[in-house]
Amino acid sequence: VENSARMGKVLGKRLDEAKAAHKSIGDHRGLGLMRALEFVDGKGEPDPKRRDDVEVACWKRGLVTLACGKASLRFIPALIVSEKEVDEMAGILEGVLEDLVDGWSNNNPLPESE
Repeated sequence: VENSARMGKVLGKRLDEAKAAHKSIGDHRGLGLMRALEFVDGKGEPDPKRRDDVEVACWKRGLVTLACGKASLRFIPALIVSEKEVDEMAGILEGVLEDLVDGWSNNNPLPESE
């Protein structure tokens, strides 16, 4: 339980950083290691297509996430997750968000994974 609480704070901080860096993330919520990001369009409305694109791109890069709600993406790592693994998860997510931003703004299709 101690590791879960500590790693939940690490994951929460990394997801807060992603939200601050990307306008397509409208909300970050959660407790401990169960976290979610809500994806929004340019008007701030829930955007399930954007969420689905991120989910697929994360999966192609080895990060399994879970779509939930109208436009949210859930992250629920194992309670024994290490800080290195949390950093790897966050790095994959950040790479996906950086790669997809241009595609969304230019109406390009989802880029292929590396």
